[in-house]
Amino acid sequence: QVLSHEFRTPVSSMLLLQEQLQSKLSHLDFNEQDLFTRLSTEIYRLQRIIEVSKTYLQVEGRKIQFKPIEITSVNEWMNDFIFESGFKIEYEPLEKDHSLVTDPFWLKFVLSNLVQNAFDHGAEPVKIKISIASGKTQITVQDHGVCEFDSFKKMRDSFVKSPQSKGMGLGLNISSFIVTELGGEISFKNSPTSFTLCLSEGKA
Repeated sequence: QVLSHEFRTPVSSMLLLQEQLQSKLSHLDFNEQDLFTRLSTEIYRLQRIIEVSKTYLQVEGRKIQFKPIEITSVNEWMNDFIFESGFKIEYEPLEKDHSLVTDPFWLKFVLSNLVQNAFDHGAEPVKIKISIASGKTQITVQDHGVCEFDSFKKMRDSFVKSPQSKGMGLGLNISSFIVTELGGEISFKNSPTSFTLCLSEGKA
């Protein structure tokens, strides 16, 4: 935890320097712009590693604080999430919108991880679909890649990842814990690759 804190300070400084350099981007030639883009990518990757490490430590220590609130419109909340993600995602909302009581911060954390995985390891198009089954809200993140794992139980183990992955192999482990603590569960299907969050009952 101390290391996580110590790393965050220089990364924050790097992000500030990056913003200052970005204002001068138009004055750089193509190769220099390419170098800047690659440097920015690595800074964001380092930032993500630090945040994931911090969250993993919280999970291991059972120190995550959950603050459930009512999301009055699931469809609107998801529409905002997709817009903020910056990704091109196909979206199938509920035919009849409803509310949902959950922790929106941690729900966003889980969905961001699933969407990032879909674009990093799967194939487009990536789609989010919301449905109702047995009185539960189901949110499915689907892509058209081929997953080398056939068991979610295996994938959610700590530090398990594909050989091509540049991540830490912690995302699904953390996501599984968070969804369980929120009173839900994650299921997985292959061909096409689909992860479904089954959450508590909403109100129409």
